[in-house]
Amino acid sequence: MVDDAPPLFSVLMPTHNRPDSLAYAIQSVLAQTEQSFELLVVGDGAAPETEAVVKSFSDPRIRWFDFPKAPHFGYANRNLALRSSRGELIAFAADDDLMMPDHLALMRGQFVDPSVALVYGQVLWVSTDGICGPDLTNLFFPEERRQFMARGNTIAASGVVYRASALAERTVWPEDVNGAGDWEIWRRIVLTKGFAAVRYLRLPTCLHFSAKWKNLRDSGFARLTGFIKACETSIWFPAPLRVAIPTGHLEQKVFWDIMCVDPDGWTALIREAAADAVNRLALDRLEKLATPDSPPTPPPPPAAPDDGRAEALAVEVQALAIERDAMKMEMEALKRSKSWRWTAPLRQLRRHIGR
Repeated sequence: MVDDAPPLFSVLMPTHNRPDSLAYAIQSVLAQTEQSFELLVVGDGAAPETEAVVKSFSDPRIRWFDFPKAPHFGYANRNLALRSSRGELIAFAADDDLMMPDHLALMRGQFVDPSVALVYGQVLWVSTDGICGPDLTNLFFPEERRQFMARGNTIAASGVVYRASALAERTVWPEDVNGAGDWEIWRRIVLTKGFAAVRYLRLPTCLHFSAKWKNLRDSGFARLTGFIKACETSIWFPAPLRVAIPTGHLEQKVFWDIMCVDPDGWTALIREAAADAVNRLALDRLEKLATPDSPPTPPPPPAAPDDGRAEALAVEVQALAIERDAMKMEMEALKRSKSWRWTAPLRQLRRHIGR
């Protein structure tokens, strides 16, 4: 009997010109410990070899969409595929990234709370020569949240899962923008559901490689540049975060081959290495801050006014409103708790004494 029950996850994997890495990206999805998913491979004017790569897999959960090239990053084609998606949760997988084996399982655990609308995890960025470093974006720091809502995104889409019902329609990709469509979606969800519906999984759950079209060692990501510098100048840099890429070899294949030897053991090892690297960098920073001879850091110069400042301020106001609403919700939850009721006599006594 064929099981017609909808899967828990719909995994969206757009592809244009990466038949070389696509097979490894697909394998990393199929190897998930959480097996309730459908994989939507969305060809956006894809290279001719792409279809053969997809059809080399016989898994019925893979659905291949072969569309002509859409404008810009092909957001219109992603929407066409999402119209027929069935999952309660929508995950994103780049055609040149790799999921760690428990990526979907860990995400699923965050959505047990029905109020959760969006979850993002740490992503290990990988340079073209195999140096890794985690993105540490933490939207639970108010200043980072305001930066995210008003100015720009540092969260790789591969690390994000959202609830399909978080927005009114499944076709969420903005077709009228040149790029950063994922950022627009994340912001819409936050503005619609409030920041209280966001969760941060503080573990690396996937590997994010430098896009081939960028032709940049560090993918143009300053934080990865910092990890590369730490690797090149420090004897302590953890070995699992330095993977030698032989000349002429594909980074994704090298990492996939290592991962396949012992998926669970490797995942635990590289997460531990990432935590060690972050902790050591924090220690170095603390020691510099504690050095008495260190000159004080001058304040940053005031930002020059520009035409987009008013719009940015408006978005910042929205971000602050979201933060205010989240605090209100936390206060209401506290007032409903047993501890609040138990301590009511103490608060009354304190008010009486205060008179």
